Amino acid sequence: MGGFSLGEFLLIAVLCLVFLDPKDAGRLWGKFQRLKRQLLDVTDSVKGQLQESVKDPEMGAILETRDWWSETDPAVLRRWAKERLAFLDGDKFAQASEQIKARALEWSVWQDASDIALYVATPREFPTDSLIGLALVQGKRIWLPRVTGPTSMEMVRVAGPGDLVPGRFGIMEPRPDLAAPASVPKGLLVIAPGLVFDHHGHRIGKGKGFYDRWFAANPDAVRAGLCFDVQVHPARLEPGPHDMPMHHLLTEYRLESF
Repeated sequence: MGGFSLGEFLLIAVLCLVFLDPKDAGRLWGKFQRLKRQLLDVTDSVKGQLQESVKDPEMGAILETRDWWSETDPAVLRRWAKERLAFLDGDKFAQASEQIKARALEWSVWQDASDIALYVATPREFPTDSLIGLALVQGKRIWLPRVTGPTSMEMVRVAGPGDLVPGRFGIMEPRPDLAAPASVPKGLLVIAPGLVFDHHGHRIGKGKGFYDRWFAANPDAVRAGLCFDVQVHPARLEPGPHDMPMHHLLTEYRLESF
């Protein structure tokens, strides 16, 4: 409106209604009402998209505390995800975990995969132990990451919990005596954790770059992010130069492919 404020616009509208011919004023008023409805429709659409991203009303306040839509600092976005995860406790955490597990088992990509790489969860991540057990019962070959250096890892096939020992960061990983193959099966479905995801396949991990480096060295792997829905950012994340985008994203509410 050329720099006019809303108040100035309304004042001009009133003056026009006073001095214009009643018929012209009526037509202008009708156009104004249609414009108002269009603006309200746009506002409702944006609110609807935000509410779709924030399923729990208690969490909506977190998005309103700052301009998260334009935030690009990975460290800040990690804190954003951790704040939202703090609301997901007790029954909510258990219910969301069950929904993720059910959605994964119904997913055609999961069902068609013979080899699946998962991860051993930390306390605030989706608990993968039951999913690993069910995959083994289904006859699938399970692979888990093993840290090999400060920023590197490898995938090792395991047969069950007895193949795991505490690793470099205290997380259970394949025993050192289990040899990693020179290459993993082509099309290996890799379920990757992360702190933040978006609707375009971008992912923010914990900052070490383990998965990004492994994905870069194994481009034939099918990359699938797994997280709780509260970790999905409503805006497009800014990927780093070495970030590897996901092919799929799985949460308790959505299954997206990119």
